[in-house]
Amino acid sequence: MIEDGTPPEKAKAPVLWILWIAILMSLFLYQFKLGHGLPKGHDARPVFQNPMIWPCVFTLLAAAIIRWRFIPKATDLRRLLVLLVIGLGLSEAVTFFGIFLFQADMPETKTGLFVLSVLSILQFMPLYAKAPAAETDSFRQP
Repeated sequence: MIEDGTPPEKAKAPVLWILWIAILMSLFLYQFKLGHGLPKGHDARPVFQNPMIWPCVFTLLAAAIIRWRFIPKATDLRRLLVLLVIGLGLSEAVTFFGIFLFQADMPETKTGLFVLSVLSILQFMPLYAKAPAAETDSFRQP
């Protein structure tokens, strides 16, 4: 029970939306403060010569599997929140990989990883969380 007596299932949609919006906005904050905006220019070498691209790919793949395989099967709020946080964390990690693990002479790769991270977070938009409908009982007599 929540403090006002509302069961946790009824508060599901607002909690998920607030969490998702906060993570999405923090992603832009990280990129534009830590990463100094979107870098411009061309990569100095092919992206696949850098072995750090593979953890980025596998991280995005793991986030997609969580979103499309496990979240639809989540039956309670606690499990759904855990899966959402793990998926959002994996999606957000790709931006950190781009900021910290790729050199400054790889601007296209850094920008591409940021865009992929945003797209990965967008797939976690909690459209699957329905706001609670008003409880009406038309069969109950006063």
